Amino acid sequence: SELGKKYELDIRRVELSDMSVADQVKLATGASMLITAAGGGASIGHFLPRGASMLVFFAEFPPDKEVSTGQYNGWVMDWDTYNNFAYIRTHWLPIRHGGNATDSNDSSGQSEADMNVFVKLVDQELDLISHVNDYD
Repeated sequence: SELGKKYELDIRRVELSDMSVADQVKLATGASMLITAAGGGASIGHFLPRGASMLVFFAEFPPDKEVSTGQYNGWVMDWDTYNNFAYIRTHWLPIRHGGNATDSNDSSGQSEADMNVFVKLVDQELDLISHVNDYD
């Protein structure tokens, strides 16, 4: 990818449930960026270092769908927490479900434009992160 040519990247896909808490914290404290889904797995973001970025995907339900509080409000708690961490930059990205809020395999709501925005956001964040230590 173009980002791989522009920046020195060490991308890791991990299953946090397969790691000890100590290993999760060690991983997070050395990360520049965390891309995660809202919920329990995002809690590792508490351990990101100053200047890191966190991109959080959340379920976007169609406005005409009635969704019970238990299914829907989980990411709202994350919103309040991560938006008030002054030492990291948090961005919220909707997971769009093409009209079906209950089918996690339904990706028809995603578009090429969504992917382009995501790549541009990652590029912007990598550029900022690459200059964080310039001001220490």
